[in-house]
Amino acid sequence: MSGPYTVERREYALWMKVASGAIRFAEALGIPAGYLEHERMLGAAGRRTGLSDWGDESFIEPFAVLCDDLRSRELPALSRFLLKEMAVTACVNRLMSRDFQKRHPAVLEHRIERPVFILGFPRTGTTVLQNLMALDAKRRALPFWELTSPLPMIEHDPVKDEARRKARMGLGLKMSYALAPEQLAMHEVKIDTYEECWPLFSSCFRVLNYDLALGWDRYGDWLLRTQDMKVPYAEYKRSLQVLSQRKPDQGLLLKCPEHLWFLDALFETFPDACVVWTHRDPFKSVASYSSMVSLSRRTFHGGFEPEQVGEHIASRFADGVERAMAARERLGEHRFFDASFEAVCQDPAQVVREVRAHFDLPHVDGADDAMEQYLTSGSRKDAKGKHRYSPERYGLQPEATRERFSGYIRRFDIPCA
Repeated sequence: MSGPYTVERREYALWMKVASGAIRFAEALGIPAGYLEHERMLGAAGRRTGLSDWGDESFIEPFAVLCDDLRSRELPALSRFLLKEMAVTACVNRLMSRDFQKRHPAVLEHRIERPVFILGFPRTGTTVLQNLMALDAKRRALPFWELTSPLPMIEHDPVKDEARRKARMGLGLKMSYALAPEQLAMHEVKIDTYEECWPLFSSCFRVLNYDLALGWDRYGDWLLRTQDMKVPYAEYKRSLQVLSQRKPDQGLLLKCPEHLWFLDALFETFPDACVVWTHRDPFKSVASYSSMVSLSRRTFHGGFEPEQVGEHIASRFADGVERAMAARERLGEHRFFDASFEAVCQDPAQVVREVRAHFDLPHVDGADDAMEQYLTSGSRKDAKGKHRYSPERYGLQPEATRERFSGYIRRFDIPCA
């Protein structure tokens, strides 16, 4: 890859410009390719599924707010088409989930006991911790294909169902890499890699990732300032109960930075949750993540201004740690285990052993051997790519950024150098 940065190109590639032009041409002919009105997308989802029971309709307001944000921007036609398909898919999943739960009410009686949540900003070691802990047969992490296709498509044949869902999500991954091939150097996602669980919030349209990664900041402001997340977390739990039917006897192991903003709702929903919070010099995690989300900004905005991205991520991350630290004071220290990025890099297996001891988590014999084999195999799923970026490109200076996070740095004695 040429150039000094992994994300060198700031605008659409030629083929994406051509595709966007073709979509505009189709729209000029009256073909509805990239509409962003929530009522039309609800109707499209109903036609695709033949279903009409949405369950709790509190999702409609955030859906409408998101669409208002999107329509207020001059988005490329390709972006509008992709966003419309994403939203309709989320609506389809909601209808299918409601229908599945009505036909299988016993699934909602499944108890989710002592789930482990790995939190912390992206680029702080969360992936390797999840991969290592998932090697224990008593823990179950969720792979990409289940998180993005959470409902059975062929209920009577689990083998064929898994194959079909994987095939469908595989096509989506190919499209994602065509749109942003640089992703391979940052964090390679495969059908069966364990990923962040935020997609399970998509069907209720209260998703902070839409703000952080995609840059819909007006929607993000509204979400953070006005929304009580208890209802979305209740729906998130029901999604986990549906997913748990495949392997009901394993404790869930989940990863997602967005939970930091909503710890009160998380613990109200999962009172016995065990939270592992990873910590790293915020200047480094903000800079790395700013580069990473530049890809999604380019895809969905048609281009990006690096300094705007850096300021947005720094502001949101600072808000996240402040909210999380305040919630932690209310919730109690015993619910948390803190893991430094340095410790995770130096001896991640030891960090996992300390997590198990802190929460008194059960584990099977051989789990430690599996971790050592994983770390020395040379085929780690979290193997570091060649992610090249410059904090200065994103308007980030070490002193100013660390001052913004000074309370967080002092609270957890985070080394900064």
